[in-house]
Amino acid sequence: MKATCQHCGHTFDYPAHSTCPNCGDIEKREKSDGKKFAHHKAGKRTIGGNEIYFPNQMEANYYRYLHWMREHGMIADFEYQPDYLDFTQYGFTHGTTRYRPDFKVTEKDGSTYYVETKGWLDAKSKTKLKRAREYSKVRVNLVLYREYKQLEKQISGLVPEWER
Repeated sequence: MKATCQHCGHTFDYPAHSTCPNCGDIEKREKSDGKKFAHHKAGKRTIGGNEIYFPNQMEANYYRYLHWMREHGMIADFEYQPDYLDFTQYGFTHGTTRYRPDFKVTEKDGSTYYVETKGWLDAKSKTKLKRAREYSKVRVNLVLYREYKQLEKQISGLVPEWER
């Protein structure tokens, strides 16, 4: 079956690829027959006055969490998917050549790090994280579903409009 990535428009074989091989997008897909793939509460949300498309509830809630942290002076700033890390400069020409972390967080001291939220780690995600850490020399904090659920228990009552 063919699928078209709604993020970049690339057509690819599904289920041979669970993510778009061109941009790595995982949720914003549509079958070539026009029917939508199942989304995990994907859609636009307005948070802090910004309307943003999120591929899942976990990412939307983590955005809310970072927004809340910024409002309370715990971090200086954050951005949603601002950067692509390009691995072709390190000689990679096949497979995972680009990676777009979910969030870039700026600490109060000016240092930055990335945050990746994942329900689970597939092989492609593991490769992206490994290459980001080893070749791009960036700090990537991984928030898996288990950690997310722990965070949710602690702060969901404090962060406005937290989705359950």
